[in-house]
Amino acid sequence: MKKMLQGKKFGSNEEVIAETEAYFESKDKSFYIKGIEKLEERWNECITLEGEYVDE
Repeated sequence: MKKMLQGKKFGSNEEVIAETEAYFESKDKSFYIKGIEKLEERWNECITLEGEYVDE
């Protein structure tokens, strides 16, 4: 996402919102599945470490 917006200038918040929405709409189902799976893994790691630092 960072590279998508990097170097661009927007005239309004609405332009930023539209560009962000277009980015997420362009992603396929596997993008979201992988993200949800990563959340579960990170959550489990956090529980195991009892809230201590979690390396990404």
